[in-house]
Amino acid sequence: MLGLLIYPTQRWLLAPLVRVLVEREQRTAGALERAESTHAEAVRMREELERELLRARTEAQAHRSVILGEAEVEERRILEEARTDSARALEAVRSSVEGELAEARRTLQSDAQELSRAAAARILGRAL
Repeated sequence: MLGLLIYPTQRWLLAPLVRVLVEREQRTAGALERAESTHAEAVRMREELERELLRARTEAQAHRSVILGEAEVEERRILEEARTDSARALEAVRSSVEGELAEARRTLQSDAQELSRAAAARILGRAL
């Protein structure tokens, strides 16, 4: 009689229970496999992103260095040009001042001579 109970118990209770447990194990294993695959893909993508960021930073730094070098060259050129222009302007001002000074000296010398003659004529009482 025990044999009669084992067969129906196995067929209607144990077999479906085992089938449910096996299906659950398969779904869990599949989900774990997909999770591991997704995690591996995320790690790969993160590493690739880090490599790209490093490459972009390196490229940007190189570009920045080139731009700074060009800016320094341009700055030196502009400063040299400004020095040359200011030296030229200073020389022009000096030349102009020297010319005006020479003209003022000639005028003062001429005026001094006229004043001296006029003073001597007055003192002497006659024209020179």
